[in-house]
Amino acid sequence: YARSAKLRKACCSHWGHECRVCGYTPSKDHPLGAMVEESLPSHGLEAHHLTPLSSVGKEHEVSAIEDMRPLCHVCHKIVHAVPKGKPPREVEKLRKIVSEELQRKRV
Repeated sequence: YARSAKLRKACCSHWGHECRVCGYTPSKDHPLGAMVEESLPSHGLEAHHLTPLSSVGKEHEVSAIEDMRPLCHVCHKIVHAVPKGKPPREVEKLRKIVSEELQRKRV
């Protein structure tokens, strides 16, 4: 299953250089933000495939906009931290959980 730097770049260009789950922006939030931005083409984010490539079972065209989302390392690990044989957690559901948790902490 091919991983493409071009798709990862297009994903981040469309969705922004922030984690779609928690909003972390490495180039702004990390102490080495300037180095992150200039040294890492992915701006310190990982491109998550909404449908795992391994479940497709054949070559297929992947859309950086429809099929991928930029995630920070921690959120990407959480998305995939499921029992063997279970699908990854949904990005939008985790995004909602994070939003609700942040609201709860502000009260």
